[in-house]
Amino acid sequence: MTVKTSAGRFHVAWTGDFKADDGSPRFRERGVDVFAAYPHIEQSMFDEHRPVIGADQIGSAQGVIVLAPRVTAASLAGSDDLLAIGRFGVGFDNVDVEACTSADVVAFITAGSVDRSVAEATIAWMLALTHHLRTKDSLLRSGRWNDRSAYMGSELRDRTLGVVGLGGIGRKLVELLAGFGMNQPLAFDPLVDPAIAASLGVRLVELDELMAAADFVSIHCPLNHQTRGLIGRGQLGRMKSGAWLINTARGGIVDE
Repeated sequence: MTVKTSAGRFHVAWTGDFKADDGSPRFRERGVDVFAAYPHIEQSMFDEHRPVIGADQIGSAQGVIVLAPRVTAASLAGSDDLLAIGRFGVGFDNVDVEACTSADVVAFITAGSVDRSVAEATIAWMLALTHHLRTKDSLLRSGRWNDRSAYMGSELRDRTLGVVGLGGIGRKLVELLAGFGMNQPLAFDPLVDPAIAASLGVRLVELDELMAAADFVSIHCPLNHQTRGLIGRGQLGRMKSGAWLINTARGGIVDE
């Protein structure tokens, strides 16, 4: 893929995994309308999806919008026109930020774009797990209605939430759960301003204390060198019987 960009034009390329195998868009709305007001912006899509972006795919693009492929130093080699790598989502774990810095390429994410949706998904899991939703659905579909009494649910009320990572998603989760009558939420986040936690009614604690006290441990931190394997055998062993671990962040944070 090579697109000649004339003077005064800005070429934005999308990675190949934005389209399905049949060529149709994977996402109903990718936000491309934002470019409509800027006729000097040209758009194209990689011809194929590769696990790692190739320098030949970037070509003359000044900006690349990335879904899943990794961006490495080799991806940026020879891409003299490239100015920006934008992740379609959050997290930098598939982008070599140091390589981008060395190549004078800005790397950015869409911070805040999924705060509410992931927080709502977390609450959906909390409710589904405590009320045995999947089991009861299966019983009903198989005609075993009377067996439901063996799977009594429990409320969120008077339970304790422990948030690992009090960023945008963690804060939205605390906000949305405020009406469920739960105990004061706990959070482990060495980087958060204590004043922010206090304004949310959250008590900051060390990770071991959170793991031992929480009925729901919900992970919302990024995956990086500090957090890879953050939750391992020792932390899991501190959880009380019947507690739930919910990870809507990156899998590598938990040593499975």
